[in-house]
Amino acid sequence: MFIINKCVSEGVFSDSFKTASVIPFIHKNGSKLDPNNYRPISILPTLSKLLERHISTQLLSFVTKHNVIECNQSGFRKLHSCCTALNLIDKWLKYVDDGKYVGVVFLDLKKTFDLVDRDVLLHKLDLHHFSTSALHLMKSYIYDRFQHVKIRDVHSDVRK
Repeated sequence: MFIINKCVSEGVFSDSFKTASVIPFIHKNGSKLDPNNYRPISILPTLSKLLERHISTQLLSFVTKHNVIECNQSGFRKLHSCCTALNLIDKWLKYVDDGKYVGVVFLDLKKTFDLVDRDVLLHKLDLHHFSTSALHLMKSYIYDRFQHVKIRDVHSDVRK
């Protein structure tokens, strides 16, 4: 816990926590002859995952307390599921039955982390009054990620 508290108080996510071992050929399903059925996985240090969980818990607490997330957003939220979305559909159908208009946008956010503009994200966190140390920690977390490829006992050089 000391290491996690030190990272949070100093606003630094250690480079050693941001180095992933990428295992490139994990079979997910289907024919083993089809290359599309293989996916890479990234393995991060255990302490990294513990720190991420701590940050996630604090972040969720903050955005919930300050109503940063739209109450009807279901993705990645506890107690929200397909049933939550179905309740929305029931409301929309009632609106349509009552002669009202309903506009909806559905987004498929595959690989979302790859698509987020990191500077815009940090700016938005600042607009929501994140503390200076929290902003430094988030910046430290999202920049300068490292990885190396691991196949059996062979490792490539570490790269950004």
